[in-house]
Amino acid sequence: MKNALFIIILIGLSLCFTNADSQSVNNSKIPTVSVVGPPPEAPSCLDSYLSFCDNLQNILSAATANCTATFANDPDGHIECNNYAFDLYFNMHGVADAMYDRCKLNEAQ
Repeated sequence: MKNALFIIILIGLSLCFTNADSQSVNNSKIPTVSVVGPPPEAPSCLDSYLSFCDNLQNILSAATANCTATFANDPDGHIECNNYAFDLYFNMHGVADAMYDRCKLNEAQ
């Protein structure tokens, strides 16, 4: 049951983040644009960290919505699926903490 729920959550998340525009373009030609000026600055380490944190909330929302849709008639399955979604969310916060620590370490050097 754990593996099935995990796979359902991953499939739901992948469907949420699929780029529909790239699927609908097929054979159409994409116009090119000339850009004059210096290239944009790369985001700082902390900017990347903050962006990652913003996306964590979107991932949790997508995962819980997927659980609600998949287990609408199965309250126990819905609870278990949500538990896995929150486990994923909190584990990813561990990744975010490590990113922040690394950014601060690099900033100090």
